[in-house]
Amino acid sequence: MVQVGLDFTLIMQVVQFLLIVLIVKFFIVAPIHRTYTNRDNKILKLQEDAKASAKAMEAKRLEYEASLQAAKAEITEYNNALAKESAARANGIIDKVKSEIAAAKDEARKTIAAETAIAKESLGKESLKLTEDIIHLVTK
Repeated sequence: MVQVGLDFTLIMQVVQFLLIVLIVKFFIVAPIHRTYTNRDNKILKLQEDAKASAKAMEAKRLEYEASLQAAKAEITEYNNALAKESAARANGIIDKVKSEIAAAKDEARKTIAAETAIAKESLGKESLKLTEDIIHLVTK
């Protein structure tokens, strides 16, 4: 039969086992655990930084879009103002040309009327002269 007793060898083996467990715990497991914890903390910090950067980027994007919309509105307003100004200038030029045409037309009518009067008078004199010449030839 096997007899189990506490002897010095068994006690030394238990002490050695406990020493090995303590050495492994302090020199192998603890540094690995510390490394994993540090890595996890860095990952969490990087994730938080990424989220903060994403929020900042979204805010900048919204700010840019608002700025772009404002610029588009300003350009549209400027184009409308230019169109109105151009239309006003064009209408002014058209009105000026119309008045010049009307003045030239009136001047032409006056000239034509004056020339017509002169022509009538000249034709009247010539017709009288012709009449006199015809009368003179007929009575001769």
